[in-house]
Amino acid sequence: MQHINFPLSLNNEWTSDYARFELSPNLADWLLHTGSLTERLKASCDVFYVELLGQHQIQLSNNMQKLLDCDDEQACLREVILRCDDKPIVYAQSLFPLSSLTGEQQRLAHLGHQPLGEVLFQDPSMQRQPFELATFDNTSAVAKLSNMLGHTAVQPMFGRRSVFRVNHKPILVNEIFLPLSTAYQ
Repeated sequence: MQHINFPLSLNNEWTSDYARFELSPNLADWLLHTGSLTERLKASCDVFYVELLGQHQIQLSNNMQKLLDCDDEQACLREVILRCDDKPIVYAQSLFPLSSLTGEQQRLAHLGHQPLGEVLFQDPSMQRQPFELATFDNTSAVAKLSNMLGHTAVQPMFGRRSVFRVNHKPILVNEIFLPLSTAYQ
């Protein structure tokens, strides 16, 4: 079995130029859906579950500080698999600058198996910036994770990311649709 180094690297070429991709209507609908992915996944299956892969404190790169528009040097990184009927559907990685985990948002550092989307979309102060998209080929870290889960990626996997602001505090959320996702059907 392959060894996976967590956190997974998602240093792909992210872009807001969606025209660069040939997206089927179904895939575009999933990737560009601005509502809660958690709620949408829950509606598409009988049993929804968040599998916590890990949570780590990491050093923020200059590029990440720029993307998040923050001066923090450290962040909390959370990695999960969103499962529908026990199938791995989405690999999600959330990045919380430490200054974003203050006040009421301290609870975000202790979500465990609770979906982040449930918390974000219930907060009236939440704002979401536009999506950026990227593809992940079969040599990517997320493809290796999918292979370990028993589901080989036969086509590039698509991911999306966006910055949320809760009480003006930034949170980066990356969501990679794994091979069993209905987004590809």
